[in-house]
Amino acid sequence: MIGSMSLARYSHTATELSLLSGFILLAGGYTSQTSADLFDTKTGISVRLSLTSQRHLHTATVLNPSKFVLIGGMNGSATSNSAEHFIVGSPSSFSSIPSTMSVSRSGHTATRLGNTSKLILIAGGKDMGTYYSSATIFDASSSTFIAVSTTMLTARFLHTATYLPMPIHKVLITGGTYDGWAHLNTLSLFDATTLSFISITNTMYIGRIYHTATLLPNGKVLIIGGYFVNMTLADCELIDSTNNVFSSTR
Repeated sequence: MIGSMSLARYSHTATELSLLSGFILLAGGYTSQTSADLFDTKTGISVRLSLTSQRHLHTATVLNPSKFVLIGGMNGSATSNSAEHFIVGSPSSFSSIPSTMSVSRSGHTATRLGNTSKLILIAGGKDMGTYYSSATIFDASSSTFIAVSTTMLTARFLHTATYLPMPIHKVLITGGTYDGWAHLNTLSLFDATTLSFISITNTMYIGRIYHTATLLPNGKVLIIGGYFVNMTLADCELIDSTNNVFSSTR
């Protein structure tokens, strides 16, 4: 062990910014929702910072080498519709964003629509017992939220979202749950050009939550593990985004 955080955390986020080389910013989490740790990977020493709001099951998305944004999550016993920036400076700190989402979300995904894009797709999630099929766009150039006119065919929570680079320029959304019990094997595509969802009938071979999705150098998306009904999954499958989003098991 090289060190420890100032407080225990789970359902937090971990973010690296190139202007803070060698440091990881660990934000929120249960039971430390109002704090963050700037963790020095060389010395194992943490410096505690304060968030503007309690958060766990939120998202963290890098905007540039010195800035990222936290969106949504649980705020104590309630769900949050707010966001805040972390900016490297003297001192480095969190600051609240005046614009808010039209609904509160936790367990959602936040996907930047390209490495140089100012737009982040916020998809799915839930607010207490309400699961969402809707999405919103966070525009980092104006720090505002913009509604997406279309929705996914199914509400999703604890799903994955993977940006597929040009020339595809879409976001592949996999799995999740719409009620906490049914685990989805369905897929959804978001077109980053038209900013709308596309219907798709192909599926994974089994439903999954708590899985991972990794974009490979060949353009395929590797889905690993997860949970289905009462089974912890040890398998993986490949989704070929160049072949009508065709899935094959391994």
